[in-house]
Amino acid sequence: MDGVQLITRIKATHPALAIIVMTAYGTIESAVEARRCGADDYLEKPFEMPDLLRALHRALDQQKSPARGRGE
Repeated sequence: MDGVQLITRIKATHPALAIIVMTAYGTIESAVEARRCGADDYLEKPFEMPDLLRALHRALDQQKSPARGRGE
């Protein structure tokens, strides 16, 4: 199973779960596909701690947003 398949499977069973993809072999195409399948953010290794913190804050903000449409 690749990462996109994993995202799809997770979103099918836990649609409200935030997903941040971390990869060492990122491409624009894989980032777009991950986001299309439900990833909340996409980080390419190596990344800096501020980048991870921003991704986490965005995911938390989206979880709190009623406009998110995640059934909460």
